[in-house]
Amino acid sequence: MFLPKREVRIPLTAVSELTFTKSHLGKATVYDLLKVRFSVEGRTDSMAFYLTEPASWKLRIEELKAQTVSNGKFGVTPPKQDGP
Repeated sequence: MFLPKREVRIPLTAVSELTFTKSHLGKATVYDLLKVRFSVEGRTDSMAFYLTEPASWKLRIEELKAQTVSNGKFGVTPPKQDGP
């Protein structure tokens, strides 16, 4: 499915591998796709995304995953707010 009819959310903690591929589920392309392998509730699956600058997306996801590990929670630090 090129454009899914629903939003898909994959928790950072569920992501086990990020790679580049030119094919997924029997469909090939000349473009690099970002392939995300993940496990949720004991089930492993993968999705491939056609993105502008997939290498930048991969790097950012890896950065967020590293923060998740070091923070022990969600990996995103809320911005500081001024005032009480």
